[in-house]
Amino acid sequence: MMDASKTESHGFAFDRPDDYVGNPAQREMQQRAYRLWRSVSSDPRYAYEGRLVALDGSTPDTIDDFLFLIREQFAGLSWYMKADDEVALTEKLTAMGYVIDRWDHHLGAEEALRAAEQLCGETSLPEGYEIHEISADTPHAVIVELASVGAEQGVMVPAAHVMRGATRLATIMYVTAPNGPIVSIAGSVLAHHRDSSLAASAWWGMLCTHPDHRGKGLSKLLGARTMLAMAKRHGATSFYTGIRRENAVSQAVCTRLGVHRTEYAVVMGMNVQAAGGGPLTR
Repeated sequence: MMDASKTESHGFAFDRPDDYVGNPAQREMQQRAYRLWRSVSSDPRYAYEGRLVALDGSTPDTIDDFLFLIREQFAGLSWYMKADDEVALTEKLTAMGYVIDRWDHHLGAEEALRAAEQLCGETSLPEGYEIHEISADTPHAVIVELASVGAEQGVMVPAAHVMRGATRLATIMYVTAPNGPIVSIAGSVLAHHRDSSLAASAWWGMLCTHPDHRGKGLSKLLGARTMLAMAKRHGATSFYTGIRRENAVSQAVCTRLGVHRTEYAVVMGMNVQAAGGGPLTR
């Protein structure tokens, strides 16, 4: 596994306007999050996947840390929150006037990698479709197009410097249709500090496909390819994501890939006016 400290000890010069993509509110939050990450990257309590700085876990006793995140980047996020802690913490945040968003936490490990290998061995892209990967040399126009595909499907993508692998260990893939445009995306990032118990667990998500190209298995295949690349290149051993309870399509994709719902929740508290007035991502 590559030493994640390489991305924690340098690379903080990546703070140009075109490093941030999405709508204006998302771009501002990405920029604020990266600047915050620069100041907390040595603290193993925090994680960063290119969208927001998050807490590895949170309880009512850590509400000051949550409020710190809201103040600095308009949103506080915890990836691993227990049910009892979720109730108590969200009651406190709601009483303070913050808006709560939440997702069911899903996780896959050995079963997920086996499922990904099987799917990739059994599945091929339809004729004319091609899989590509973001790299350090990917043109900015491609980054913008990928972010636009995500935005159209309600998905916020990481900052460009993370997608390129400059400031986090990441794999971002996309599919182009026969006539050239990007129609499906997926990605994974090792977001946690090297001293965290979650250091080898990768954030995984962004799975979405343009409505005109659904039903071809593009999201499942991209999700599988992304997992396998993260495991092979960066030593990721498990993969987690957040899914809304009503999102049956994403739940089905995750089940096919061995990524199952856990007892945890993914919880966000937002200053919704500052954050643009709506959900940050689906």
